[in-house]
Amino acid sequence: MIYKVRKYVQDEKIYKGSAPAAPLLNSQYTSSFIAGLTELRYLHCMPLENAVEYFRAHGFDLDKGTAQKLVSKVKVHLENLYKALGQAIVADNYICGDETYQKVRPQVATPSGRKIKKGYIWVFVGMTTGLVYFFYDDGSRSTEVFKQHIKGFNGAFQCDYYSGYRHIGIGEMSGIKRLPCLQHIKRKFLDLKDNPQAQEIAKLFGLLYHFEHQHRIRKDGWTEDDHLQWRQRYSKVMLEKIRMRLTAVKDRIGVPPDDPLLAATEHALRQWNEIPRIFASPTYKLDNNEVERINRYISLTRRRLTIGSHSGAEAAALYHSLAITCHRCSVNVFDYFCDIIDRCTTWPPNTPIEKYRDLLPDRWRPSQK
Repeated sequence: MIYKVRKYVQDEKIYKGSAPAAPLLNSQYTSSFIAGLTELRYLHCMPLENAVEYFRAHGFDLDKGTAQKLVSKVKVHLENLYKALGQAIVADNYICGDETYQKVRPQVATPSGRKIKKGYIWVFVGMTTGLVYFFYDDGSRSTEVFKQHIKGFNGAFQCDYYSGYRHIGIGEMSGIKRLPCLQHIKRKFLDLKDNPQAQEIAKLFGLLYHFEHQHRIRKDGWTEDDHLQWRQRYSKVMLEKIRMRLTAVKDRIGVPPDDPLLAATEHALRQWNEIPRIFASPTYKLDNNEVERINRYISLTRRRLTIGSHSGAEAAALYHSLAITCHRCSVNVFDYFCDIIDRCTTWPPNTPIEKYRDLLPDRWRPSQK
């Protein structure tokens, strides 16, 4: 909505209407405008210049530079909320995690002369709370970035077999239990389309999903205890069948080390002792598909635009986290950002982080105006 400030004259005096309160100093843009801009950019993955054209077509006097400043200035006020999100994630008892890349244009060209690089963005999904936490550290994919953000977590962490996760369960991460992703394991065999043995093993993994989907917790009175017993019953038989088939493939004589079927088999066997952990709980997922779906927001952004700097990628991590968490928690993204922008811009910087916890989408309630 565009508010026009009217002037009128009465008794030779000029009177001017009051503009709505704006959350940023010396700014004419209200929280609702910034919320709309944020929703278009970080939930619908619209390039900022396209969002600017959208608003200009509806009568707003806006350029890309102003839009960028609005996003960056509001980000400063949301930093404590973002910190509260990071703390809330590691307080969960079950996290699914992954990392993917986005195109970033650093200030200085890479040593190879490239002006656009792959900047890796990580994501943790709290499977109990529904919270989504993206984080970015100069585009690094190193284990140290993962260690820094998982610090304080004790619970189950589900992920693929990327080397950055290999230290889970060891040393300072001894309180974390790794759960593998069965889809990643199964996909190695599915990709060998012309190999009958690989397709048979893929079908056996598929049967795990067939049995899993025969019942759902809270449907027709099916309880978590019922599901745990059902899982332990079907998984014991199926996992033994799969193990025997994998062992037979591994023990073949005269197979070259670079045989694709052998590589897929060894990939599965290296994680074999961790697979039964999935079926030791009624609520653990068989795969990391929830995270894969969330990462589509990043892949969609990657196809549409290049992020201009590392700081821009950090801002994207913050806004994506809040917007996508809203979507997962069935919270209206526009209403949410309108409210938290108004609140967070009025709270002093030394406000305890704990106070921000109730502003995260899983607990958020609209303020009473």
